[in-house]
Amino acid sequence: MLGLPRRGGKFATMPELDLSITIITYNEERDLPRCLASLPRGAEVIVVDSHSSDRTLEIARNYGAKTSSSSFVNYGQQKNKALQQATKNWVFSLDADEEMSPALARWLQENFAKPAISPHLEGFKVVRQSVFMGRKLRFGRSCRAILSLFRREKAHFVGAVHEKIIIPHPQAVAKINHGVLLHYSYADHHDYWTKFNYYSDVFAQQSYRQRRQVALLHVLRPPVFFFYLYVLRGGFLDGYAGYCLAIYGSLYSFVKYAKLNDLYRQAASLPAEKPAQH
Repeated sequence: MLGLPRRGGKFATMPELDLSITIITYNEERDLPRCLASLPRGAEVIVVDSHSSDRTLEIARNYGAKTSSSSFVNYGQQKNKALQQATKNWVFSLDADEEMSPALARWLQENFAKPAISPHLEGFKVVRQSVFMGRKLRFGRSCRAILSLFRREKAHFVGAVHEKIIIPHPQAVAKINHGVLLHYSYADHHDYWTKFNYYSDVFAQQSYRQRRQVALLHVLRPPVFFFYLYVLRGGFLDGYAGYCLAIYGSLYSFVKYAKLNDLYRQAASLPAEKPAQH
């Protein structure tokens, strides 16, 4: 069971919850302590690590998490590996750069310490709020309800990069109106562009394998998407941080298809393979 360390290295015990919390990690020593410290006490915590070279596993074990290591293939497969290790009826899938607000942790503590959830429900959506440049953002697409909590036997993950949870009856989902998930996805501008390049590269390579085509719409989308985020969705109300994310978000939709176009262009420039001589 999870608990904050007491003196002497022991953990505070709490009533056991019918809840597993799964986290996949790779070199997360910066964010993981904040994430683990925010969780409700008494939950089963499972960390599946992709052979980190920092103190990630040590930190996870110090917080009482069950840990294992597994080579990374893609995000969907890695989260399914963590899901397979869960033993409770309900699972909350969390990222290491997320933090539960105290109100959300209390709601989980109160509702999963006893069988109080309707048998007709298969999942819950939680509001996830982005934090960028030290500011909690409220507009643009920075504050959205996402499916994070679900019945273990009902769900699985699909998707290599932007994975999603699949459940049999998506209409059997409620929204938690107590607290939020704070998402510290980018430490600074450098961190943003590092992830920007990684995700756009993965998208282009995967799309090339699937023979997805580049259309004129993808070239025209950035100014339209910027107007949608910054004006229609009120990103301007988040100040400079909101402006930066609107600019970056609009560029992402262009750059990932520009990289896909590069792959097609590079393939077309390769010399044709000569037929075998007999």
